[in-house]
Amino acid sequence: MLDIDSIDIQHILTTHTRGEITALANRLFRGEDCVQDQPKAMVLWKHALEQGDTNAQYSYAAALRTGTIQNAPDGLKEAAQLLRPLAERGHPWAQFVLADMLSKGEGVKENHEAAVELWHLCAEKGVGPALHNLSNAYASGKGTKVDDDKALELCRAAVEIGDPQAQFSLAQRYCTGKGVEEDWEVAFDLHCKAAKMGLAKAHFNVATQYFLGKGAPQDFSSSVEHYRLAAENGFIAAMINLGHMYREGRGVTADRAAARSWYEKAAGRSEHAVEMIKLMDREDSV
Repeated sequence: MLDIDSIDIQHILTTHTRGEITALANRLFRGEDCVQDQPKAMVLWKHALEQGDTNAQYSYAAALRTGTIQNAPDGLKEAAQLLRPLAERGHPWAQFVLADMLSKGEGVKENHEAAVELWHLCAEKGVGPALHNLSNAYASGKGTKVDDDKALELCRAAVEIGDPQAQFSLAQRYCTGKGVEEDWEVAFDLHCKAAKMGLAKAHFNVATQYFLGKGAPQDFSSSVEHYRLAAENGFIAAMINLGHMYREGRGVTADRAAARSWYEKAAGRSEHAVEMIKLMDREDSV
């Protein structure tokens, strides 16, 4: 394992190539075979990008956008300024991230047409998530004309390469019969695939399908398992439903303390959770 504390930043900057510096920064940022140290990664990326390393420029900009670099004034604006020249030179992931920022007006003026154009460019270079974003654009008509057939085609293409967001979106179509024949079993299979990729909302839907016995055998224990996985990833509705499961003893031994704990975790962002805590207080006072 790399000894982070022994790294002399100034020595690294003067004895390594910009590519080597970027590679080390990547390891530090992810904690790959070393103790994670994102501030040091930022220093190294900043130096490498000033020396013309495009990969460092992209990584530094992405960190600015996500707020990883603390107390950075106008971080979103600076991120867009760093990404734009990379995108213009054909850097596919810079094109993808800049398009996302344009679609949301993050650090730049909102421009859905420009976002769609960039998503097309990077999708052609193999950036899978761009296919799903394009699918959403054609479905909503943001930045292009509404074309649900095209949206479905792009969504299926994204599913084929394993994009979990696309798997979830296609599952929703099968639940509602939008553009496809309603099929809850196919929806369940797609939700499970997205859940295996760690998508919290997919875990929630898998849990709900198990709970209802729709597209899968009714299985309260499996429902609890997936509600828990979604809840542990911050999904508020899953926290509340897990509270219900513990309160009612469905798929798990009834445990009012555990139910209250899950309601309390959700209470800061859910009035329903607050009401459930009040209900439990009334029940306990009887």
